[in-house]
Amino acid sequence: MLQSSHWISFALIVAVLPFLGGQVAAGSLGKDEPAHVEPVPGSKFNRVTLKRSAVERLGIETVAVRQMLAVRKRQVAAIVMNASDLEKIGVAARVSQPAAGLSPAARDVPATYVGMAWLRVLPISDAPKVAQDQLALVMPLVKGSGFRPLPARFVFPSSPDSTSEGGGSLYYVVDDAGMALLPQTRVLIELPYMAVSREAIPFSAVFFDEHGQAWVYTTPEPLKFMRHPILVDYVSKDLAFLSEGPPVGTEVVTTGASMLYGIEFGVGH
Repeated sequence: MLQSSHWISFALIVAVLPFLGGQVAAGSLGKDEPAHVEPVPGSKFNRVTLKRSAVERLGIETVAVRQMLAVRKRQVAAIVMNASDLEKIGVAARVSQPAAGLSPAARDVPATYVGMAWLRVLPISDAPKVAQDQLALVMPLVKGSGFRPLPARFVFPSSPDSTSEGGGSLYYVVDDAGMALLPQTRVLIELPYMAVSREAIPFSAVFFDEHGQAWVYTTPEPLKFMRHPILVDYVSKDLAFLSEGPPVGTEVVTTGASMLYGIEFGVGH
């Protein structure tokens, strides 16, 4: 999904040099040269320098990297448990996790209750990051089925017996499921994740090379631009939250990054 935009980027790259008159030189700017590229000493990256008129013609815009509290949600698969499944995990929960968040009545009666449905989330690698104190949302696998989303509360993280069936899974309870969630039904559950601090940039600043590596262009000085590798954690609406990237406050190019890439590597020249 993240890489789907890099084909568009390359189309823009091919078009940029004619737009600049095809004049890209590796050296100091001459009188009629709109841009030049030079290696940065001690670095494997290049520096692209543009004349102010070229910046204006390309419509280059920048914004500073921000630190934001990222609130993430993720939809994963889950299955409605039957009475036999409940008994297996319920016994383990009573013996090994008496303080796991179950009420005494629930610990004593690990079976289907009228209107209540227990769900097992299929194992996910980032389960420890799920916010256990927040409600999840259960949804149908097929849209338009008439199934309304239902809130689900976290019960306990996994069967303590890791060798048992379902060990390592998350478990949730829907208190008012009625007949909407029948045993063995597969559903989607939207899990809330713990809020974390992340560097954030507009997704329009991100572009990809032919190998799928994500980049941004920073502007350490006016009219000068350098590529910087990034690692996108996830995208929410029009923001990309980064697990690796330039520090907060760094100016990154939001409009024209793919054109700068074309200038740097002379694509189409």
